[in-house]
Amino acid sequence: MVEYYDNDFSFEEHQLEMEEKLQSMPSTSETAEQDTIDDDEHVKLHPNTQAQCWDGFHTSHSTGNFFKPRRYIMKCFPCILDHCATEDSTQMERPKRLVLEVGCGSGSSCLPILRNCSENTIILACDCSAKAVDVCKSVVQSSTDAKNFGAFVSDPSLESDESDTSFAQDVKRAHGQLMEETTTIDDAVGVADIVLMVFVLSAVPPKRVPW
Repeated sequence: MVEYYDNDFSFEEHQLEMEEKLQSMPSTSETAEQDTIDDDEHVKLHPNTQAQCWDGFHTSHSTGNFFKPRRYIMKCFPCILDHCATEDSTQMERPKRLVLEVGCGSGSSCLPILRNCSENTIILACDCSAKAVDVCKSVVQSSTDAKNFGAFVSDPSLESDESDTSFAQDVKRAHGQLMEETTTIDDAVGVADIVLMVFVLSAVPPKRVPW
């Protein structure tokens, strides 16, 4: 079972609002001409184009100080602490918990999680921007113990014909490298306990979001 957590709005109310807007949208034939007009805009919104833009941004802010650590993240999403709380010596050893952050940027969400969670918590962070991943690694490694941290380049919004590997394969490869595992993992089975996407879904064009 998948549980969604937010601290800003009701998902049910948002769903109803979006359904009303979709019903009021013009038909496909009415929007065909507009789609043709907006071809240039589609190019600008393509994930590869966006990745290049973010590469440029993180090259200009390579120290990772542009975005401060999101210390509020644990209060906004208490489920992270519920799943990955600091170890209690009175409890039996818990299995490792995996937090996957999609769209990690310079690592501003990774740091508070690493600092507040137990050593049984591992974090995998990914971003469409290779430069962002480099900055994220550098920031984390210089600020805290990074033995339970790994970062890699991947974009879940890419279609199957736009990438040599699927997002699930990228995640499991990174997980295997971090855990030094060589066993084959079924692609149909997930590995993450928690998936964190901060300011990510709003940056994905609606046509690339499966409903």
